[in-house]
Amino acid sequence: MSRMRGGVAGRQRVSLRTFICRSPEVRGHMPDTWPALRVRSRVVSVDPRCDAAPTDTQIQALLREPLLGWPEASPVAVREMIESALGEGVAFLAVAVDAASLGRSDLTEQVIGALSEAVAGVYPAWLPEAEHLAGPGGAGLAAVRAICQRVAGNSDLFGPFLLAAAEASLCGRPLAVAEFTRETAVRQARKLILRAYGYERLVVMMELTGTLSTAQIEAAEANALWLAGPGELTLWLFGAPTAGMTRVPSSSLRGRMPASEPPAVSRPPYLTPLRGRPNAFSRAEQRLEAHLARSPWATGRAWNQTWSPGVMANSIRVDLIWQREKCVVELDGPDHLEADKYAADRVRDRALQRAGFLVLRYTNDEVLGDVARILDELGRFLEHRRRSTTLET
Repeated sequence: MSRMRGGVAGRQRVSLRTFICRSPEVRGHMPDTWPALRVRSRVVSVDPRCDAAPTDTQIQALLREPLLGWPEASPVAVREMIESALGEGVAFLAVAVDAASLGRSDLTEQVIGALSEAVAGVYPAWLPEAEHLAGPGGAGLAAVRAICQRVAGNSDLFGPFLLAAAEASLCGRPLAVAEFTRETAVRQARKLILRAYGYERLVVMMELTGTLSTAQIEAAEANALWLAGPGELTLWLFGAPTAGMTRVPSSSLRGRMPASEPPAVSRPPYLTPLRGRPNAFSRAEQRLEAHLARSPWATGRAWNQTWSPGVMANSIRVDLIWQREKCVVELDGPDHLEADKYAADRVRDRALQRAGFLVLRYTNDEVLGDVARILDELGRFLEHRRRSTTLET
């Protein structure tokens, strides 16, 4: 689940649509075993506006827009473009919504649900005073209530919502957002997420997939206008259905982004990882860390760090790094087989390899299905690196 900051999606303005295949017999997690690319078709954009990368001023202006439509662009490409240009300072929450989901609940409910999951995922970063509480047992609940009362009294956070979120997170149960008005739920969840990162901007990216009816598009548009207005949320909409939303302004940078084919399957939810922690929305990262935490040889690791090959170079966010041993581990979901993402991964891998890092790539399925093998490979490699370093000194 690597994030490219300064790779193909963020820096090359020519849209090269290349469709690739990964040979099923190739595992593809070692630098010398990358599967070959088989080009099926290629379409090159000749839009002259794609030649120049957006300036920081243009991107900052973009981030001040509370509601934008990106009918043809990929949310991954847009996010990586901004991350490449700005580094840190903006948190992204991306969720895909299909017609069936909108048939069960409206767009606002979908957004509130995603925000609630994000709040739980970054706990206790938004309440660091509760870091030492292992659970609700003993004096846990009493302690977290006292902490929430003190924090709410010294901040602009709404005490009842803060307490409900803290208790739910501590107990491992869903946040009961139905107890609050929609306006309160959206605003307060946004505040907690930003408090966790120490950022001032949160961008929620909703990708509408599948075939939506006219009524669904109109309802989603009305919900989006409310979320960006009374909800005080920055909401960007992606997917072909947004082209029919006449009241949602289109991004001024649409022409600078390569056109994106609809994903074959809905993209998994994405939340900007917190530095030093496994991604809250990645089962693979959470599972690997649970095993590494019990492995004495895994000391020195750091999750979701940024690395740069030089002062003037764009930074790269890596999933997991052992800096001293020069080892980087990347955990990839199915989206890494998409042409632009695959090419961007190769660019970043080469930059790391030139600096002496070994880049080990595993799929999420490998981690979830055979974590023992991965632990064995990592342990043996780190031991070898440490032994080699000792012999050299």
